[in-house]
Amino acid sequence: TSRPGFAEAWVKDSTSRVAWQATKDQKVTAVFTLQRSCGCNNGLSAVRAPETTVDFQIGPGILNQVTWKYTRTNRLLFEAGFASRHGAVDNHRQPETDRTFTSYVEQTTGLTYNNSFIQPSTGGIGFLGRSDQYNTAGAVSYVTGSHALKVGWQTMTGKNPSAADGNDPPVQHTLRNGVPVSVTVMATPVQFFTHVGLLAGFFAQDQWTLSRLT
Repeated sequence: TSRPGFAEAWVKDSTSRVAWQATKDQKVTAVFTLQRSCGCNNGLSAVRAPETTVDFQIGPGILNQVTWKYTRTNRLLFEAGFASRHGAVDNHRQPETDRTFTSYVEQTTGLTYNNSFIQPSTGGIGFLGRSDQYNTAGAVSYVTGSHALKVGWQTMTGKNPSAADGNDPPVQHTLRNGVPVSVTVMATPVQFFTHVGLLAGFFAQDQWTLSRLT
């Protein structure tokens, strides 16, 4: 390539928050976040030409969160919440290449050029997948002057399907002083699927204060 290489990373975030005093004892809070990010020219190094890098983009990522608090008495408090996160992940080629370009690596210098050659297990090229995660939490607190008791739970579940593709054909030529010496062939496309079943945790904490001793 004849263009200079540089790495760039950016994050764009937009967050909104709303609070609703449902009653004098109950309050609901909602947060909505929209986010995009890019690890642009990812993988750039002294032995990797700019056209072989990828733009690792996440987004639009969406985070929703709702919490509820209910002060039943001056000693008893109820809390609950729900949150979800959703986002897509893409690896984009540089604009001067496409999937039909052949990737080369020169043995004498270790330089990879002309096109990226990324194994699907480490990302691949194109749309990699969309992740979805769901969380809940709740707690009950009972507090007196010297005694504080709190019990609650947390849960999480989600999924992360992923697909990755490579070049067409999916090969990389290894050269020595410009002469071909070997060919690496990659099995593509591939698909992965990660599923997180219901993970649940429960806790209880009890605190006593006796004079200066806690």
